[in-house]
Order: sequence, then structure tokens, then C-alpha cells
Amino acid sequence: MRIGIDARAAMAVNDGIGRYACELLAEYAKRDSADEYIVLKNPLTRVSFALDERFHEIVVDAGRFGAGAQLSLPRLLRPAPPGCLSRTPFLASTCIPRSDGHDGP
Repeated sequence: MRIGIDARAAMAVNDGIGRYACELLAEYAKRDSADEYIVLKNPLTRVSFALDERFHEIVVDAGRFGAGAQLSLPRLLRPAPPGCLSRTPFLASTCIPRSDGHDGP
């Protein structure tokens, strides 16, 4: 399964959301699975979330909030949409259209 993780609010490992995102991804990395992880990150984020070959980063330069992010995320993920999208706290939800025309995962 392709799992999306929105870590755009994580700027550094020592901030609250950064620590949450890093710990979440570290736990996913421990899993022995064929899952693929798409990690959305802010251009100002100072850490890498590419923990092994299953993790792929997408830099999202659309801000953390607002209409720009709501419009750009579905467009960025459309070529290879995740089966589910995990959001870090404080971010508005985003609907990712599925390839079969239905909204959501």
C-alpha cells in the first residue's frame, strides 16, 4: 500500500510536531512490509524523512494552511495517490480524488 504522511508542519526534530513526525516515521521504518511511504514536507524542514528506499519525499511549497495547500496537494498526489493520508496536527484536512472518480482514499 502507498501511505501518505503530511509532515509539512515539522520544521525541526526538536519541535513538537517535528518530533511527532520523526517518531511516527521511525516506527513505520521498523515495520517489515512492502508499504511505500510518500512524505510531504515543507521546503524549510531541516530534516530528511527518506529513511530507506520505501520513503519518498515531496517538497510542498504551498504553505501549511489555506487554499493554496488545499488545491496543490491533490494535484501533487494525483500521479500516484496514496491509499491513505496521515496528517500531523494543526493542518486542515485535504480530499485526494481517487483515480476511479470518487473522493477520498
